[in-house]
Amino acid sequence: MEIEKCETDYEMVVIDSTEPLDNTAEVCEKWGARYINQEEPSFGGAFRTGIKYANKEKFLIMDANGSHQTDRIPAIYHKFVEENCDVVIGSRYVEVDVTNDVFTSQVMNHMLNFCYRIVLGIDAKDISTEYRMYRTADLK
Repeated sequence: MEIEKCETDYEMVVIDSTEPLDNTAEVCEKWGARYINQEEPSFGGAFRTGIKYANKEKFLIMDANGSHQTDRIPAIYHKFVEENCDVVIGSRYVEVDVTNDVFTSQVMNHMLNFCYRIVLGIDAKDISTEYRMYRTADLK
């Protein structure tokens, strides 16, 4: 299936750890991404920092650990827009995708997602992923 490009009005915002550990700021500058240090601890703190500084109508979150396929962003965007979804969840665990997660993480994620599906009644392969699209206003 051929998917057209996403809208061109976007911004990349990279939320880094409170204390930088590498050259992420320089890489962001090179690629035109806005670099921000997270303001609260842990993943939740990074997520809240990203929401706080988000300026566009749609909000795509993606962990930078290499476990998500960036070429899937247009498909996530189009599903979100065309089906008027509240959230679209990308998955590391569908037949056409691969993940760079280590094997133990994959096993733990499969077990966690199995439990989520049973308890929450949500038919999604990867509920625990950080690869999602929302409306920014809903998050704020």
